[in-house]
Amino acid sequence: FYRYKVELKNGTPHTLLRLQLLVNNLEGPLWGLTKEGEDEEHGVHYTFPPWLEALSSGDILTFVYIHSDPQAAIAVQPERVPHTTLNALFDLT
Repeated sequence: FYRYKVELKNGTPHTLLRLQLLVNNLEGPLWGLTKEGEDEEHGVHYTFPPWLEALSSGDILTFVYIHSDPQAAIAVQPERVPHTTLNALFDLT
């Protein structure tokens, strides 16, 4: 198992008030996000951690998870975050 660090940058000129991330087939714990629910088709749904209410333009949200190799499948759910573009940088640390 490995520890993965994920940095999500708000690449829009707007502040994000809501964020919905999907994580599939995660084999270990995850820190830095709040679990909202899960379904068999899309995986586990996560949102901002309790200490973060919004993500301003240019700000970065970082979270960490434990998983085997290769990395877990992580995606922004676009229909829940309209008109935004987030760049996900997946770095093994």
